[in-house]
Amino acid sequence: GGGVVGGGMAGGGAAGVSVAESTRQLRAWAALDAQLHAQLASNQPGYRASVEQGRALVRVGGAWLRRAAADRRVCASLLAHGRPHGATTLGALCAMLGLPPEAAAEAVAYTTTRDVLSAAVRLNLIGPLAAVGMQAEVTETALAFARAAAARGVAHAASAAPLIEALHPCHDLLDRRIFRT
Repeated sequence: GGGVVGGGMAGGGAAGVSVAESTRQLRAWAALDAQLHAQLASNQPGYRASVEQGRALVRVGGAWLRRAAADRRVCASLLAHGRPHGATTLGALCAMLGLPPEAAAEAVAYTTTRDVLSAAVRLNLIGPLAAVGMQAEVTETALAFARAAAARGVAHAASAAPLIEALHPCHDLLDRRIFRT
């Protein structure tokens, strides 16, 4: 086990992680976060949303993981980083909780599908009850993709939505914004 995603970062899964190990894991997290930062650097709306999500996750994680001083130190380090991205922060928090990579990937799959359907409801494209039904319909497929992604590992992580990535930066050009990002 061990590692930033899936084994017990700084005390969540394994008791008594040394300061040296905690430091190594934080460096590994920072390297992953830097890779994500480089990918999002040209997409300011996506970048801002990712950092806002990361900071919010650190605050929630810090409040939730009060049980161990090591967890509080890690959360403080993630927040001190200045721009913790949502995906890497979620991975770190899942690891601190001792969750396997599959559980972290499933959480991402669930929240992503929920967010897309929530946006469709806010845009009045579908009703709330239809969204519940659609979520149920896509859950198994989304979870299967999440498990496959977790099995491949973080080294193969990449974005797979080129059309969205091409259009997303244009959001800042709109006179009115429907969503924050």
